[in-house]
Amino acid sequence: MSVTEERTAPPMVGYFGYVRVACAHAVVMMLRRSRLILAAAITLLPVLLPLALAFLSRTPFSVLGDVTFIRMMEDLYVSILAPVLALFFAGMLVGEDAEGQTIAYILTRPLPRSAWIIGRFLAYVFLCSFMLCVSAALVFAGCGSLANLEFTSEHVLRLLQYCGVLTLAIASYGALCLFLGTFSKRPIIYGLILLFGWQRLAIQVPGLVDFLTIQKYLEMLFPKTDVARPRDFFEQTSLGFQKNPILIEKQDALITLLVITAVFVALSAIAFRIREYATARAVGE
Repeated sequence: MSVTEERTAPPMVGYFGYVRVACAHAVVMMLRRSRLILAAAITLLPVLLPLALAFLSRTPFSVLGDVTFIRMMEDLYVSILAPVLALFFAGMLVGEDAEGQTIAYILTRPLPRSAWIIGRFLAYVFLCSFMLCVSAALVFAGCGSLANLEFTSEHVLRLLQYCGVLTLAIASYGALCLFLGTFSKRPIIYGLILLFGWQRLAIQVPGLVDFLTIQKYLEMLFPKTDVARPRDFFEQTSLGFQKNPILIEKQDALITLLVITAVFVALSAIAFRIREYATARAVGE
């Protein structure tokens, strides 16, 4: 009498299952990088600024906590830290595997290339936005030791709004840098030129050129405050010309950022599918 064993077929994994697997693997790999520890230390350094202002100020409560917090969020976190993290993390999501000659092993796995790209991008967004939001919350707590900033619902809501803007900045800048890393071999150089060269120049040039930057739409999402923003929302004098910034609605800015993120991630997936990563080496070389 023969005994037959029923063999069950392995469960089918859908596209989102592949994305989840790629995201979980990318999170584990990024947590093992020493680069992440350095980035976490850099993002936590600004926490010391409001504490230093509180202890080193000669006159008690001479520095306003709400002004310090808003300036740090807009001029440091959104304008500098978010693009830097995007350059050194999203820009290397594909490049580090290509340079390390491990991309061939990834391409041989039964995993859609677009799912691999999206999963790694989601892992980057999760880790980098988490670091920035934790640092922003600590800065908010540190600014509470200064004047005119209390843990009220209004100020906490402002903190949450800035955390949302930081997440959008990480996603939009990261999508652009991901495309640069997938399409070119020098994503950091091109990213520096675009984010800290072209973007800064376009913001200052009169006209509608600033609509071709990501920073323009991020600034439209800043919470309404009583703190003056002469650099962006009032008349500016740049290169001898008078610049009158054109404001747009918050929902339009939000939709634009989401579209920018989706388009660059899609372009990255297409570039990853059609680009040849294998290196041909001669025998004996």
